[in-house]
Amino acid sequence: NHIREWNLEEFETLISKKFDVYDTGLTINNQFENEKNIIVNILYNNHKIKYQKNIAPSDFSVTAIISVFNEEDIVVQAIKKILDQGVKVYIIDNGSTDKTLQLVKGIKHEGMIGIERFAKESRKYFELGSILRKKLEISKKLGRGWYINTDTDEIRTTPWSGVNLKDGIYLVEKAGFNAIDFSLIQFRPTDNKFLPGTDFEDHFKYFELGKHLAYFVQVKAWKNFGQDIDLVYWGGHNVEFTGRKVFPLKFLCKHFPIRSQQHGERKIFRDRQTRFH
Repeated sequence: NHIREWNLEEFETLISKKFDVYDTGLTINNQFENEKNIIVNILYNNHKIKYQKNIAPSDFSVTAIISVFNEEDIVVQAIKKILDQGVKVYIIDNGSTDKTLQLVKGIKHEGMIGIERFAKESRKYFELGSILRKKLEISKKLGRGWYINTDTDEIRTTPWSGVNLKDGIYLVEKAGFNAIDFSLIQFRPTDNKFLPGTDFEDHFKYFELGKHLAYFVQVKAWKNFGQDIDLVYWGGHNVEFTGRKVFPLKFLCKHFPIRSQQHGERKIFRDRQTRFH
């Protein structure tokens, strides 16, 4: 009547005798207690990919389309972190009233392929649907290649140490997939010491895992091969198109929405609530 309860080390030893193990770890037992006591093994299949650096050819195109509004404290660092991963950047300014647009225009990099502002009427509001439709319009105009729907306060990385976004997405395509899902983790301020213009990724050390269902649907990167794409229906969380094949391993999205008490109050009560359509 006794059920064997494996510990992590012995279960990994057992399963590695028969399978090629990519990774082993623990996950939560349920959504209420959040205790990490369930063993998860990720196994390679019979066409294991060799994850390498600097393998994407020069003509392999990945573009991040970013909508910005009053992000002067982090916008330069955020864009450089994307450019440093081999990804091109196209910026939509949704009517910033601070130095955001000026700072963006000051970034001199061949990967900066577009900067534009919404029409005057659109800039009065924060209206997600119109922003997402604009992002789709831009992706169609730019043509075939990979696109990422992302924001200034998000840093996206691959699941493999040392492999940048461009190389990681190239590997995803070579494995036969055309969309990428992300795990979202929310970084929170624990003090008011963040200095605008400094490295926010280095400053904020503490995060929490998502608890809302929407945090677990983050299919925000896709390959444009000429198909019709719907980015609006799910509010940008879940890009849909015929023939979609989502890569089974999630990439990571590190989210830094609030940087201090003062920033949070300004963002929510002045910049957000007064601009909702």
